[in-house]
Amino acid sequence: MYNFLAKNGQAIAFAVGAVLTAIFLISAFSGLENFNMLSKEAQWETNIFNIGFYAAIALTILCLVAAVIFGLVQMLGDLKGALKGLIAIVALLAIFFIIYSAVDPSAAPADVKEIEERFDVTASQSKFISGSIITTVALTGLALVTFVVFEVINFFR
Repeated sequence: MYNFLAKNGQAIAFAVGAVLTAIFLISAFSGLENFNMLSKEAQWETNIFNIGFYAAIALTILCLVAAVIFGLVQMLGDLKGALKGLIAIVALLAIFFIIYSAVDPSAAPADVKEIEERFDVTASQSKFISGSIITTVALTGLALVTFVVFEVINFFR
């Protein structure tokens, strides 16, 4: 299965995407005249574009399931090599939970609190969002510093 997908996977994915795009475009353009005749309020209630949304959701779920399954198969095939990846995932989770624990949602600026109230964001959701953003920025900075350091090291070799 792996060899088949390695050889033909991109072509199959492109073909499925092209077919779904064609189905969506045919569906949308065939009803576009009627859609344009509807009032603005009625346009929001139409389902002319639903096939595109459902196709995108289905493909996203399919990709997620495939990534998890293939990841588990590869991991179970080489447990010793997978140990490094598992340690890295645990380290990332530890960094996130340390930052998550340190975030104080009550210390957010007034404009952030206003947005939280407008979108009904709870304190725990705000803490999760802030922890995620800070973790992402910190890891991006770490990746950039690592990149620069190793490029300088490679320059002097």
